[in-house]
Amino acid sequence: MVDHHANDYKLIMTGNSSAVIKYHFRDSLVGRKAVYELYPLNFAEFLIFKGEDRLAHAISESPQSIPDSYRSALDRYFEEFIIFGAYPKVVKARTKAEKWDILMDIAGSCILKDNRDLFRIEKPQKLNHLVQYLCINIGKELNINNLSNEVGLHNQTTRSYLDILEECYVIKRLKPYHRNLSTELRKMTKLYFVDTGIRNIMINDLNSLDRRSDRGELLENAIHNMLFHYRKQGQKLRYWQTRNRQEIDFIIEGTGSLTSIETKYSQARTSSFTAFQTAYPHAQCHVVSFKNGDGIPAWQVIGVISFVL
Repeated sequence: MVDHHANDYKLIMTGNSSAVIKYHFRDSLVGRKAVYELYPLNFAEFLIFKGEDRLAHAISESPQSIPDSYRSALDRYFEEFIIFGAYPKVVKARTKAEKWDILMDIAGSCILKDNRDLFRIEKPQKLNHLVQYLCINIGKELNINNLSNEVGLHNQTTRSYLDILEECYVIKRLKPYHRNLSTELRKMTKLYFVDTGIRNIMINDLNSLDRRSDRGELLENAIHNMLFHYRKQGQKLRYWQTRNRQEIDFIIEGTGSLTSIETKYSQARTSSFTAFQTAYPHAQCHVVSFKNGDGIPAWQVIGVISFVL
């Protein structure tokens, strides 16, 4: 980092060690600091990095009225966004081989080496096993007992490892939305990866969507990341599930508003969609699919967010 303003202010920029710093200096510099979290690129930023300013402007400024001539390009770029993720260096890489090498380096240094060293993890192979298990269970409820048994860890150690992965911006956990406590889940969280490229490289699979069996889960993860990036201040991102397994992928709770978003690789409304509409008749309900179909194309989710209060 080059500091050109040393006389005016001091900048402290941290990488993967930020979690350690937060633990050790939690109460330091109170009232004298501003903290900014930098996540991988959102989809509009991704398009700008690809030199597609016109597409970025279209989905940001007029997402409800995208010209038909833009749609095939947006579909193509969104698939790349899902497969390779959105770390800037990966986005700028020109070949699949280059992207593979960069992702392997990020995953190896951040997840395996840095976390092991920074947090003095005694069983790094268990952490690796945990990450692999999480990779194939994105969008599913986290049962700590089952997860601990699968990986071979005590429950408390599993919770600690999950906290570390979230503090280091590898995963995000999603809480359930509930009002009717007798029928709705209210405790179990779901899990998504902050960057889908990292998730995919951890399972050694950078294949295109039409060659993948996990394309539905991968689309869901990408939509989660978009909703997280584009949600407004004060909005809460949740999921909804009943005890008889009716489920909606995402709920956006705003001030006096409720919006549900169900993701499907190929467009199809489910009984869960109807169940949520019945339980919350005043909510706005949307189905998002990979391509246009008769639902909202995935890259147009920004338009849904922009109209949520």
